[in-house]
Amino acid sequence: MSGAKKVVGLELCADAVKDAKLNAVANKVLNCDFEVGRAEDTIPKVCALHLASVTLPPTKDGKQKNEGDEASIEEVKSTEGAKGVVGEGESVQFGSCVAVLDPPREGVHWKVIKALRGAKEIERVVYVSCNHTAWVEQARALCCPASDDFGRTPGEPFRPVRANGVDLFPHTSHVELVVLFERGACLERTLATAAASAAVDS
Repeated sequence: MSGAKKVVGLELCADAVKDAKLNAVANKVLNCDFEVGRAEDTIPKVCALHLASVTLPPTKDGKQKNEGDEASIEEVKSTEGAKGVVGEGESVQFGSCVAVLDPPREGVHWKVIKALRGAKEIERVVYVSCNHTAWVEQARALCCPASDDFGRTPGEPFRPVRANGVDLFPHTSHVELVVLFERGACLERTLATAAASAAVDS
């Protein structure tokens, strides 16, 4: 996809990933990879493969898989070429990156929130919600201060900076909510731009 160094898609439906790969080929998009599975199961592998600040969780024997053990990353790479699995021949390390969430009505699993908050390279999250009630709790988890709540909210919290309602269902009460969350250097730039704009307007 133009403008992005690499795009990795996580999708539960294998047929949807098959279609996505066909679309990528048809449109000559060469920087997309796809992982089939539940987001809460696949995101740790994807983050460990592409983000320097992330390590894979310990194995059942308690060992940290990718501290001093390259086999953990090789396990991910060994699945290259399998049906829709991430990694089509290279491991691209991301700098500052964006996560886009478009979950079912109940929202994403808490492990996804934990992974996003724990990966310092992820400075932007675009959240698409079709259930505003569930979104409130998800937003709280993204934005609350880091706590000892079983380690579910590590790292720097995000901050909502923009929200838009999108009317995909005319003549009904249903509206999709799209919210941009930021943190770190990305948030600092946004706040500085807003402050400069306010100063000019005044």
